[in-house]
Amino acid sequence: MHDTAPIIDESKLATEQAEAFAELTALAHRKSGKIPPELLARHVLATYGAAEWPVQRAAMEALLRRLGFAKRDRLRVAERPEGGPFGLYRTRRPRTEARPYRTYLAELAELGPVSGSCDCPDFRRGSLGLCKHLLVVLDDLASRPRVFQKALDTRRPPSPGARLTWDPIRPLFGAGDWMERIVLYPGTKGGAARSAAERELARRFVRRVGEGLVLRNTFTDDPKRRLELAAALAGRVRLQQRRAGAEAPALLARLAEERERLERADVLRRAAPRLTRALRSLERPLYDYQKEGVERFLASGRLLLADDMGLGKTAQAIAACHALFRTGLIQRGLVIVPAPLKHQWYREWGSFSKTPIEVVDGSPAERAAMYRRARKGLLIANYEQVLRDLELMQQWKPDLVILDEAQRIKNWAAKTSHGVKELRPPYRLVLTGTPMENRLEELASIFDWVDDHALEPKWRLVPFHAEYVDGTRALAGARHLDVLRERIEPCTVRRLRRDILKQLPPRTDTEIPVPLTIEQQDQHDELRRPISALVSMSSRRPLTQSEFLRLMQLLNTQRIIANGLAQLDFTSV
Repeated sequence: MHDTAPIIDESKLATEQAEAFAELTALAHRKSGKIPPELLARHVLATYGAAEWPVQRAAMEALLRRLGFAKRDRLRVAERPEGGPFGLYRTRRPRTEARPYRTYLAELAELGPVSGSCDCPDFRRGSLGLCKHLLVVLDDLASRPRVFQKALDTRRPPSPGARLTWDPIRPLFGAGDWMERIVLYPGTKGGAARSAAERELARRFVRRVGEGLVLRNTFTDDPKRRLELAAALAGRVRLQQRRAGAEAPALLARLAEERERLERADVLRRAAPRLTRALRSLERPLYDYQKEGVERFLASGRLLLADDMGLGKTAQAIAACHALFRTGLIQRGLVIVPAPLKHQWYREWGSFSKTPIEVVDGSPAERAAMYRRARKGLLIANYEQVLRDLELMQQWKPDLVILDEAQRIKNWAAKTSHGVKELRPPYRLVLTGTPMENRLEELASIFDWVDDHALEPKWRLVPFHAEYVDGTRALAGARHLDVLRERIEPCTVRRLRRDILKQLPPRTDTEIPVPLTIEQQDQHDELRRPISALVSMSSRRPLTQSEFLRLMQLLNTQRIIANGLAQLDFTSV
């Protein structure tokens, strides 16, 4: 028996693609502005043709939402490239300067995806290949039919020099390392005609993707070499922009983000011996699993600590702050907690560390004075104060922010979530025992602040991970959870009690006798006689059911009285 390749019914596939194209075109009808809806439908199928229909539909809906945002903001093209439709654009709102984003239109094929790049955050995270700025550019072109038709008929000429690009579409499966989608096109010059720099760059690439090459190694487990690679690629992109005008704004912005992350990790790596010594100066020792949690945070400076309730998330957070402050890596830190927990945090802090900390309380003027006075150390504030004192917090510029009970930012549209996410310290630690309660969007909202690329794109979460009933919008469960776990693992620590039970000490019970009040004693003693009578009766014969229930009721009443008379008769006590 021989292995055979799976048989693909191409006619069925073609039929499904035709049906999807018709549905997507209808979805975009009268919603795509001047842009032909067929162009958007082909773009979606070119990028998500292999995905299921719910993902394709969600992609079109995401594009239409971005068109709606552009219309709401009244975005217009402010600057066009010289000499043709392809090149660098700028957009702006009415009566404002051009926006800081660089939007580059590279190619507009009638039967393929739109090829472009923009350094706005949405293009880098949206996995659509388009953003509202590129859509505004397309709408501007489509409003000039002759220019638009010329753009459809024009193909990008081959570049004489090496050209770096980046595919912004994150794969549906796998960890989705973004650097694996960087592609090098060697150009038309070959052999000795290539510069030494181009030959050195080409040595970093190996496997062919069409006419391009992908990186030989992205060094996901070696931050130092990955940082060197990111710096080399960024230098090459800047050089190609100066020499040939081959813009790759999204790639350059993404490399800058990656370098910032890796440089923070490199600072922590070099400070590791000092951080370890600082942890030894804690007032109380940590358990081994708690040390592991602290070490994970101190390896990257960003972490979601989602340990089960009662495993000491607070202790781990205090230890991490203590180490960072003692080594001089942070000067100021802000701990944001629910209001009832502020003073509990303050007491527990004192039992672990002598690092200076204060609770933010008082009138607006008193709070403002506290931020001005606290040049160094940590402050404990509550979530409601983020909305009132956000400007003060931003001016204070904390190096570290800790969020306790971080499910408070699970709703991305809530004011509290927006306020917290306006704080952008280099070090961020999020604590919650329930990272997801009801919906995947809650988890994504929390990760927005910890690692804003971990669960991107958000529009794809539900259609890809939801299990639908008969292909409809009715949800039956979740799927592809291994993909979720793989993508959040680098910045998440979660241990359940059963996982670390052997590391915990045996339970210690402390008995504290509390005498009854005179009123409690009197009412408690009044019940002794009927209880004694029933107990005595039970020694002579079995109690009837009603007698047994009466005995249990009297004993329970005694227990309630011992706890407090208010529990027995709340209205009169």
